[in-house]
Parts: sequence; C-alpha cells; structure tokens
Amino acid sequence: MYKSKTPISVILITFNEEDKIRKTIEAVSSLTDDIIIIDSFSTDNTVEICKELGARVIQQVWQGYGKQKNTGHAYAKYDWILSIDADEVVSPALLAELKNLNPPSEKQVFSIPFKTYFCNTLIRFGGWNPQFHIRLFNKKNVQWDTLAVHETLSLTNDIVVITLTGFIDHYSYDSIEDYTSKSSKYTDLFAIRLKERGKKSSWTKMYVSPLFTFIKEYIFKLGILDGAMGFKIACLNYNYTKQKYRKLHLLLKK
Repeated sequence: MYKSKTPISVILITFNEEDKIRKTIEAVSSLTDDIIIIDSFSTDNTVEICKELGARVIQQVWQGYGKQKNTGHAYAKYDWILSIDADEVVSPALLAELKNLNPPSEKQVFSIPFKTYFCNTLIRFGGWNPQFHIRLFNKKNVQWDTLAVHETLSLTNDIVVITLTGFIDHYSYDSIEDYTSKSSKYTDLFAIRLKERGKKSSWTKMYVSPLFTFIKEYIFKLGILDGAMGFKIACLNYNYTKQKYRKLHLLLKK
C-alpha cells in the first residue's frame, strides 16, 4: 500500500552506485511501495543493496539516459513518477510535501529546487545555484526525450509547471577527478549532439564563450562568495565549455 495521498512510483537509473544508492533509497522508502531501479549491469554491490532495501531491479544494456528512464515508466505501478538520480537525496521537507500532494490535474508537473554539493561542500552560488528540475510528473502525459546527454522532459503546451518548496540534496561529484572523468564523457556526447543539430564551432565559441562562462558564474552569479571552491567550479566550467566546442571542431574536421 502506498504511503502518500497520491500514489507515486520512484524511478532511478544506476550503474555502480554502491557508495550512494542506500542513502538515496532510504530517503524515499516511506513514500511508496514502488521503487524501481533500471540498472545497466553494475559490477559492484549496487543491485544487492537495492534489493535489500526492497526496490525492484530491472537490468538492461545502457541505451542512453532518456531511454533508460522511460523504461522505468513501463514497469511503474503508478502513473505519478518521481524521477531521481542515484546521487540525489530527497530532503525530509520534500518528503512531507510529496506525501501530502494531491494534484488536481494529470497535466501538472512539479519542479523541485536542488541544493548542490561538490566534494561534499554545499555550493550556494555560481552556475549551479539556484537550480530547479522537473522531477514529478504523470507518465501518461510526459516522457523523457532521447538526447545523448542532459536529457529533458518533453512537455506539451498544456502542461502546467508548479514549483515545490522542499528540496533535493544533489551530491554531484566526490572529487575533482570524478568531475574530470564525467565531464570528458559529457563533452564527447555534447559535441556529437551539436554536430547532429548542424551547429558550428568557431574561434568565438572555443575561446570567448568559455571566458564568458567563467565571468558570468564567478562574478555575476556570485561564485566568488563560495571562496576557493567557487573559483574551482568556475574554472572547471570554463574548461567544460571550451572542451565541448573544441571536440565539435575536431568532429567537423573529419
């Protein structure tokens, strides 16, 4: 029996998340009796931990972020879906809000504020805050797109977006090395996506855009107030932007 006014299925996609998945699942265990894990054949203890905590685990070969998440919709017992990642923890305030939520329309979706942590440090300013993401929706009306990276929900014009007050703690990267490894993969995918969309890479894109990113995040979005960590993040995002367009430039030369 579900534990909220409106029955909600929770869907997560995983691959080798044994260090984080327990905290994430436990945070929503009192919300629902339907927690679904779409796992792309983890080689650590992720699957065992998920099963121990009562989640249903479906394993399939990695098909991309959007396709993995949409697979979870097919297995969900309920129409309302809370979609979270393995490094995202629902706060007690958001949990209470979700338990009492009773949407009057299936055409509503709910945007949730995020608090982002980098190397276990809360980032208060810069390009990562404030952040809001739509993570609660009715699967009869909303699906994920199939972009290779940074997937988004496909929303029709009649969908109404409502912002909740409770937040999700996002433990994004454990170290600089973790960020570097993941951003290398993301910039590869972004370059492919930009090429498919007919985008070009110019001198301005490769050199001016990264500088603008740094100035915007560190100065105008007050990343400077996060001290040394704010400076590191602005530098990392500078390099991320630069690599994205440099890789696009190399793809276009082939």
